[in-house]
Amino acid sequence: MVKNKEKAEEKLTMAELLAQETYSPKPLSRGQVVEGKVIAVHPGEILVDVGAKAEGLISGRELETDENLAKTISSGDTVLVYVIQAENESGQAILSLKRASGERRWRDLQQKFDEKATIEVLALEQNRGGLIVDYFGVRGFIPSSHLSVSQPSLVLGKKLMVKIIELDRKANRFVLSEKEVGGVELKKRKEQTMATLQKGQVLAGKVTGVMPFGVFVELPGGVEGLVHISELAWERVYSPADLYKVGDQVKVLVLDIDVREQKINLSIKQLSEDPWQKAKEKYLPGTEANGSITKITPYGVFVRLEQGIDGLIHTSKIPQGVSFEVGQHLGCLVESLSVETRRLGLKLAEKK
Repeated sequence: MVKNKEKAEEKLTMAELLAQETYSPKPLSRGQVVEGKVIAVHPGEILVDVGAKAEGLISGRELETDENLAKTISSGDTVLVYVIQAENESGQAILSLKRASGERRWRDLQQKFDEKATIEVLALEQNRGGLIVDYFGVRGFIPSSHLSVSQPSLVLGKKLMVKIIELDRKANRFVLSEKEVGGVELKKRKEQTMATLQKGQVLAGKVTGVMPFGVFVELPGGVEGLVHISELAWERVYSPADLYKVGDQVKVLVLDIDVREQKINLSIKQLSEDPWQKAKEKYLPGTEANGSITKITPYGVFVRLEQGIDGLIHTSKIPQGVSFEVGQHLGCLVESLSVETRRLGLKLAEKK
């Protein structure tokens, strides 16, 4: 009963929520870093629900981040944002992805530390105790005793593969070790291994890191490649952690190799047939289909008709008072299909 009530509340408008005595908008203040849910993504701006009186707005330069995060965000995603202005003249909170990058970096580092994962840093400068390095804007330190070279100056300006040995955000302490991953010799071996790889190869690997944007996989020879979230599965993936964990054995397809930057792009989904290629034959408008609910959002319900094929029942197609649960089976009617954009519009089938 409680769950049904919660689902019904998700469909209420902001005005209706404000009218309820139980609803209390979250107070915001400039400089806060808060978590919010993406409501809509438009060219040049993103609307985010941060629990305030009105939705928050990210636009312009505040969308720019080193990892091009804005390009991977979709409606329903959870994001960390920085509050620039708690409320503008229109009542909206003005937010920034760019200024929340520091928080994202530290959370990323904490995950890498917990998983004992390898990361790549840039050697910036030498001091009496070792090397100052950079990890996407976060400064770290490699003690001389944890370097594989006797003269730290030899690696200035170069990228090093390291592991985190100490991490304390409150104390701004970020200490690393190059020796634990084999240092320069390991890097040379990786370069040699990468030179033998070819596009189109199918390889066995092990998951070494699970991030919001994808999964890192260690390939034969010790090199790591990235399976971007868009290459994990044909169906929409909301979180790579829902599919994989560190230590999982996987097969991957090599998409691209950049020896100079030591980057390898991989795919898992392209090792299986794209179900959307047959969707235009199976799911013509007017076709009846059965599926199960995979996600419930403020703008509608996603229904999986088969592995790789998810359709959306928009809120405008859902009768008032009707509630759903994830995993619930539904009878649907196909309203629209676009194989090019991989979008399938559904509505509830009429009960016979």
